[in-house]
Amino acid sequence: MILHRLRGIPWLTAAVFVCGLVAALILTMAGWRSLMENRPGGVAFAEGVQNVELRAAWLEFFRAGWMRATWFLLPAAVLAALRLRGRWLIFPMAVASAHVAVYWIGTDLIENLHRSLNDPLGMEPSPSAYTAKLMLMATFALSPPVMLWLYYRSTLLDRYLMRNFLPPFALCLGGIIAIMISMDLLNNLTDYTAAGYGPGQIILYYVSQMPLILVGITEAALLLATLFSLGKMSRHNELTAMHSAGRSVLRVLLPLLVCGLWASLAVLAMNFQFAPDAVRIKEQTRAGLGGAARPLAVFNILYRNREGLRTWYLHSVPYDLRADNPISEVYVWQQNGGGDITQCWFARRALWLPESGVWQFQQVMEFTFADPATGKPLAHPRRTPLPFMEQKRWPETPGGMLSDKLDPDYLGVPGLLSALKSRASLPDKIIARYETVLQWRFALPLRCFLIVLLAAPLGIAASRRNVLGGVAAALGIFITVFFLSNLLLKSGEGAYLHPFIAAWSVNLVFAAAGIGLFWYRSRNRLAMSLNPLRWGRPGK
Repeated sequence: MILHRLRGIPWLTAAVFVCGLVAALILTMAGWRSLMENRPGGVAFAEGVQNVELRAAWLEFFRAGWMRATWFLLPAAVLAALRLRGRWLIFPMAVASAHVAVYWIGTDLIENLHRSLNDPLGMEPSPSAYTAKLMLMATFALSPPVMLWLYYRSTLLDRYLMRNFLPPFALCLGGIIAIMISMDLLNNLTDYTAAGYGPGQIILYYVSQMPLILVGITEAALLLATLFSLGKMSRHNELTAMHSAGRSVLRVLLPLLVCGLWASLAVLAMNFQFAPDAVRIKEQTRAGLGGAARPLAVFNILYRNREGLRTWYLHSVPYDLRADNPISEVYVWQQNGGGDITQCWFARRALWLPESGVWQFQQVMEFTFADPATGKPLAHPRRTPLPFMEQKRWPETPGGMLSDKLDPDYLGVPGLLSALKSRASLPDKIIARYETVLQWRFALPLRCFLIVLLAAPLGIAASRRNVLGGVAAALGIFITVFFLSNLLLKSGEGAYLHPFIAAWSVNLVFAAAGIGLFWYRSRNRLAMSLNPLRWGRPGK
């Protein structure tokens, strides 16, 4: 009764939405004035990007404003879900998607824009890759209303096909995720408890692992859902009826191909940066279960600058280098032209500032073995403790010392491109590994579309026996290609194959097999049997 009365009130959802939006804007403007009251002249954009304290204040203000707007717009979202149906849901979903996109991109800009302009490790930055990452994030976040619009713009037969495909796909995706998380939780729950992890921390950890999990299981979920839905429709002769209505095989399966493209977009958005970040979080969490948690880092780096006559030893350099996560235990030895040590510095912590190229050392012990003016050795070396020291003359950067030691599995596309820009100092095998992983970041998402291209013709069958044969063939091809892809990737990382061939050859096999199967199905012909004993028989 209450729901019926709510649906009878005209413009109720729009009125609640406008009121919530106005209230959120008023409070947001008040918060912005409070934030800027100590800066009456405003803040330059470059200053805000490079200033750590100002970025932290902006980030806190942005998150608080977004959460406030979420609570004010939530009643309108609930009313839209209760009152609206069909095409009327497109606009509320577009607003919700834009709301998520603004938060996602806004927080990323505040946190990482300065990194895209000045790499914290000192490697050459890749602003174009960071821009592509933002565009992928925006496209993926704004894609749900577009997909919903396409759904309601499609024909009745297309919608019927999607209603048969989407529930199995969601069930497969959710089921595989639940199984993976349950198994991991059963194996590590004791370690989580011993490390002091509460339920909230455990939930946040698995949320952070979602990009990595989805990248790995989306192909399997698409394969199973496509085969199940099309096999079910084949058993009831529904696909035959669609074909009899004048639709070609390609036109019948077009909605599934569109879903495959959307899945490729989603996996590309996650595999571009978020899945590698999830790998780093996973390794860091696993390392912290046995003791104190520490950021993922590269350990025991020894570096020699022959031109500057300096030798460096860095105990640990974190991948996420920043002011609150510095380099630990740095040793620097300075020599003269004769090879004698003139000075050395032992520092507990160090940080390299990408904006100015300055090294900052904390808790330093300086040893002087030669007179700086004359260069003659001292009878008694001087030992000077320094709480803080800056060095502007040293051109070494953390990235230059780590260029061949970074693990590409922990780097997204921007990091891989930055590492490859310093390829002059890299050995061939390291270059091959970076280039292979970079190509794989783009090749893997496309397989989501290609798996649908391959599985859809196999799912169309005229009998129960053919359905089982199509399922067996698709699973066999999937397992074989999965094995081959890992073999080829390792060959590419070892410089035995060209990186492009190692990453994309599996996709070419998928594409050729899918197009060939489509051609056979479009002519109502059975594809060649995979059993060699049946080759050459008439009609087989």
